Amino acid sequence: MFNLKVIETEEEGKQVLFDLDQNNELLVGVPVFTDAKAHPAVNTLSVLFVIDMQKTIFVFGFDHSETPQLPLSVLDQYDFCKGTIAVPNKKDWMHVRDIPHNILDIEAAEFIRNGSVTDISTFYPRIMSEMYGRFRQLRNVNKSVPLMKLVEFAENFWEHSAKLLGDSQTWDVLQQSGAHINNVAIPVYQNIEANGLKVDEEKFRKHFGEKASRNIVNGYVYSQYHPYNITGRPSNSFGGVNYAALPKEDGSREAFVSRFVAGSLILADFESFHLRLIADLIGYPQPSIPFHEYLGRMYSGAAHLTQEQYEEGKRTTFTYLYGEHRPTSPIDFFEKVYNWIDTFWADTQFEGSFKTKLGREIQLDWIDNPTKAKVFSYLIQSYESELSVTRLSDLYTFFGLHAFDSKLVLYTYDSVMIDCSPTDDRKLVLKKLNDMSLGGFPIRIYEGKNYNSMVKI
Repeated sequence: MFNLKVIETEEEGKQVLFDLDQNNELLVGVPVFTDAKAHPAVNTLSVLFVIDMQKTIFVFGFDHSETPQLPLSVLDQYDFCKGTIAVPNKKDWMHVRDIPHNILDIEAAEFIRNGSVTDISTFYPRIMSEMYGRFRQLRNVNKSVPLMKLVEFAENFWEHSAKLLGDSQTWDVLQQSGAHINNVAIPVYQNIEANGLKVDEEKFRKHFGEKASRNIVNGYVYSQYHPYNITGRPSNSFGGVNYAALPKEDGSREAFVSRFVAGSLILADFESFHLRLIADLIGYPQPSIPFHEYLGRMYSGAAHLTQEQYEEGKRTTFTYLYGEHRPTSPIDFFEKVYNWIDTFWADTQFEGSFKTKLGREIQLDWIDNPTKAKVFSYLIQSYESELSVTRLSDLYTFFGLHAFDSKLVLYTYDSVMIDCSPTDDRKLVLKKLNDMSLGGFPIRIYEGKNYNSMVKI
């Protein structure tokens, strides 16, 4: 049985949070945004439920028809809590309060433990789901969902959280391999989302349609990273737009522009990233020329490749890595790869799992139809994400330390795009981007007025 306490004033709310923190216990915070469809970066908080381990629910109302309307400053005390506060989605919560410390992502905990997450809608009472369906054309529906139904949602989520966090094994895996996701990846993704992408509204509407254009807010659109795929490689889509795979050929990238007068978009791209990750993993010396060029010359025997030979070489390389065919004549790189994969696959089958570069364990039975090539591909994708995000986190910290106006605005597996302010030290920005190449991962840098007209610099 839960006990319910509705907070009436800002002073009462701050005192409650202070008292809970003095008890130094685990708290579960369940935020409800006013608009179930809007991006968290441009949403507002309707209600926050804070639940202690004695099952007392403290209701903080900010914009709901059945609660006192508290100012958001009531949560200032929340920012300085020393105990752990578990929330359904830390990235979404950070759009409300950009304070990452002591915040535990329940989805991250479940993902690391089980390899998947439970969809938040699983915990909705039926009336919530019905209202979302019936009033899907309306905004801010949560302001009208009956408060006691939102309380029921919070209760359902607490039960799920308490079961997960009451298991010591969950804490073990979080301490061993969860720090990267909870403390590095999530804050980076949140920062990129919050910065938004400046768009030419007419061109965005032309390429992505009227429905997607409804998500433009004050000239910006917002991507949304979903990191809980088995490999850790995030998908990134919102409002019907797949920001992780914006086509290069149809001109749609021209819709994305710099927010700064006289500013520019700068793209840093890891050269032959997949191959260099493999080479690093197996201890193969990194070539000084582009890796695809290096292998393509072996296939063709040419001293220099045409663009057609280069593209054909790329296809051949991935066929040799993941297809059924192997080089007709031995190539040292592939011989070392095949030997490494054979050992890796044997160990994985024996253990029933494998670990990513940063130590996150992936169970073999989490993967549909696990084959040698597929599992190896998953390992490389996980390495790709862990290394990229670690370097993005360093870049994000660097911008903050220098109080730069430039923003991280898009990450797509092997590249990052920044919106570069003309008031920042451009040479220092470019130097920092080039520093991402350390350790054998060369960077190519492109610049343009829009995402479609990037020129190598």
